[in-house]
Amino acid sequence: MKHNTLSMTFLGLIASSLFIAITYKGTGLNIINLTVSSLLLMITAAIALYYNLRQASQLIIRLPELLATLTIPWLFATILWSQAPLLSFYTAWIISAFPFAFLLRGWLKPWVSDQQLLTLLLLVIGFYAFWATGEFLNTAQSTHGPMIYQGNFGALFAAGLLPVNAFYLLSPGKNGQKRYLLFTALLSIALFSTYSRGSMLSYLITLPVLLYLAYRSSQLTPAKAIRLCLTVTLSFLLIYGYAKGMGGQDMADKTALTNGTIPGISSINARLMLYQSMLQMVQDFPFLGSGIGSFAAIYPQYRNPAEVSGGYFGHNDYLQFLHEGGPILLLLALLPLILIARLLRHNLQPHPQSTTPALLTSALALAAATFFIHAAADFIFYHIGLNILAGFFLALAYHSSCKPKPLYVLPLSEAKLFSALAPLCLSLAWVTLAINSYITANMEFQSDWFGTRDNQKLNAETILFYHQLNPNHPSPLLRLTELYHYQALHDPDNQQKQKIINKAFGYTLQMLQQSPTYSRYYLKMAQLVQNFPDHENEIRLKMIPALLPPSDEPFAEQLLKHAHRLDPTSEMASIDLALYYQRHQHPQKALQVLKQSTRWFNTPGIRSLSPQDESRQRYQRMIKQHIQVLEKQISHPHD
Repeated sequence: MKHNTLSMTFLGLIASSLFIAITYKGTGLNIINLTVSSLLLMITAAIALYYNLRQASQLIIRLPELLATLTIPWLFATILWSQAPLLSFYTAWIISAFPFAFLLRGWLKPWVSDQQLLTLLLLVIGFYAFWATGEFLNTAQSTHGPMIYQGNFGALFAAGLLPVNAFYLLSPGKNGQKRYLLFTALLSIALFSTYSRGSMLSYLITLPVLLYLAYRSSQLTPAKAIRLCLTVTLSFLLIYGYAKGMGGQDMADKTALTNGTIPGISSINARLMLYQSMLQMVQDFPFLGSGIGSFAAIYPQYRNPAEVSGGYFGHNDYLQFLHEGGPILLLLALLPLILIARLLRHNLQPHPQSTTPALLTSALALAAATFFIHAAADFIFYHIGLNILAGFFLALAYHSSCKPKPLYVLPLSEAKLFSALAPLCLSLAWVTLAINSYITANMEFQSDWFGTRDNQKLNAETILFYHQLNPNHPSPLLRLTELYHYQALHDPDNQQKQKIINKAFGYTLQMLQQSPTYSRYYLKMAQLVQNFPDHENEIRLKMIPALLPPSDEPFAEQLLKHAHRLDPTSEMASIDLALYYQRHQHPQKALQVLKQSTRWFNTPGIRSLSPQDESRQRYQRMIKQHIQVLEKQISHPHD
C-alpha cells in the first residue's frame, strides 16, 4: 500500500473512532458506540503494527511506553476481584484507551506525521465547537452537545485551545495570526457556552503557563498577549451577554458571585461528602481496590443521605482510581503528570535538533494536562473519547521532544513475536466485548415491563443473569423488584402470584440491606407493603432492628417517614408521604410535609443544584398542585 494511501486510511479510521466515541447521548456506557469505536481503534493499531513489522529491524522499548503497556493489563486484572465484573470489563477498556492511544501514536509515527495527526484532532474539536455554538445560539442555555453532560463537552475545547494558542503565538504573519485568533474565539465561545467550571478552570490555569513559556522563548510580545487575552475575555462576555439578553440561563448560576454567596457551593459540599464516603470505601479495599468500574455498585452502601449526586461516578478520578484499582492504579494514573512536568521543564531550554517548536510541544503537553486538572473534580478518564484525545496529545508532545534513552532493544525475531501477539490480544478483547455487549444491551433496553408475558420472562432471565454477574450491583436488584412488583399486580395466574410477591419483597429487602441509607429503596418497600399488606408483619420482623427501629406506627408510614428523613431533598419521598397522609384522612400532615419540601427547595444551596433538571421541575409542579388541593380541602372540608 502506498504511503499516502496508508496515511489517509489511518487518519480516516482515527477520525471515525473519535466521532463515534464522542457523539452519543450519555456520559456512561453506550455499548454500540463503545464497541464500534474500539474496533476501529484496534484495526488501526493492528494495521500499523503489521506495516511497522515489515520495515523494522528492532523494537525499541522506552520507559513511558513500558509504563503505558503495564497500565492496560493491570486495569483488566482488577476484573478478577471486582465487585461488578461486567462493568469492570467495559470500564477497564475505556480507561485503557488513554495509554493505548499513547502507544498507538508511536506505532503510527512512520506513516502519520505530527502535523497530520494534530490537524485531525483540531478539526474534530472544531466540528464540535460549531455544534456547541449553534446549540447555544438556538437555546441561550448551557450547551450539552452530544454528551448530555457539559463537563465532558467542555473538556474538548479546553484541550484544543492550547495548541491553537501556540500556533497564534508562533505565527509570524498577520494573516496567520488572524486565522488562529478566529479559531481561538470559536473554541473559547464553545468552551464558555458549556458553563463547565472545571473546563474553564483547567484552561485558565494552563494558559498563563503557556504565556510564560512563550515569554521565555521570546515568542511573546505585549501586543500578542493583549490580543489573545482580549479574545478570550470578549468570548466570555459575548456568551454572558447573549444569554442574559435572550432570557436564557444566567452564567452567574455557576461561575460568579451572586447576593454575597457562591452559587454552586451546595454542589461543592455534596462532592466533599462524596469524597468522605469514598475515603471510607478505600479503607475497606486498601490494596487491590474493588475492581475498576465498580464504584456505582458499592457506593450506595457508603452514601451520605444528604449527598445529592447521581452516584454513578466519584467526581474525582484519582480518588476513584484509588478505590477501584488500589494504590497501583493511582500511581500509574499519576505517572503521566510526571512526564508532562518533565516535558515542560525540558522545553525551557533551547534544542536546535528538534524540528517541532518547543512552544508547540509545551502546548500539547498542557492540552493533556487540562484533562488531568479537570479530573480532580469530575469524571474525565471514564469517557473513551476524552481518553483517546488525552493519549494522542501527550504522545504528540512526547514524540516531538528529545527522547530518553531506550531501556531495551528487541531484535527482529522477538519483535515479530511481540507485534504478532498484540493484535491477537486486541482482537480477542474486542470479541469478548462484542459478546458481552448483547447481555448489557438487553439489560439497558429492557426497562419497560409493560409488554407480553414472553417479553417479561425474557427480561427476567436477562436481568437475573446480569444479577449473577454483579450480585452487589443495585441496578439489576431494582429492576427485578420492579418487574416482579408489576407482575404481582397484573399477572392473572394466581398460582404463581405468591411466589412472585415473595421475590419482589426478597429483592427489595436485599437492596435495603446493601444500601441502608438510600431513601428510594424504602419508598419501593412502602409501595409493596401498601399493595400487599398480608406480608407486612413478616417483612417488619426481617427489617427490625437492623434497618428500622421498633415503632407502633403503621409499617408503610414508618417506611415513608424514614425515607423522607434520610433524604429531605427527595421530591418523590415528599409526594409519597403526603399522598399516604391524604389517603388516610390527614390533610394537615400532608400539607406540612409538602410545605417543608418547598422551603427546602427554595434554599440557595438546593436551588442551584440542577435548575434545568426537567424531572425536578415536574416534581415541584406536582408538589405545588398538591398544596393547592390540600389547602382547598382544609379550608372547605365539606365541598
